[in-house]
Amino acid sequence: NMDELPAMRVLEATAGAGWAFVGLLYLVLFTTVGRATPGMKYAGIALRTFENRRPSCARRCGRLGALLLSVLPVGLGVVLAIFDEDHLSWHDRLSGTYQGRA
Repeated sequence: NMDELPAMRVLEATAGAGWAFVGLLYLVLFTTVGRATPGMKYAGIALRTFENRRPSCARRCGRLGALLLSVLPVGLGVVLAIFDEDHLSWHDRLSGTYQGRA
């Protein structure tokens, strides 16, 4: 039991951290264990290596780490895919994988 609720900023920060954790957990579980998220499966998209093979679990985990590096500088690694001639982002190039037709 609480006599009064925590401050609004604490509630907002906790809710934001909770949503970020759930999103990260979703991405990690479906990418490493399931090989694709449900949305990717519905759209007929799968991860492929540059040799057009299915990536190993280690490579998929490496892609998640590279995604973190790509997003950390204010999402710059993802935004630069617009200007890349192959439309690949930093984490695509670092992990040697891309999203293509299944």
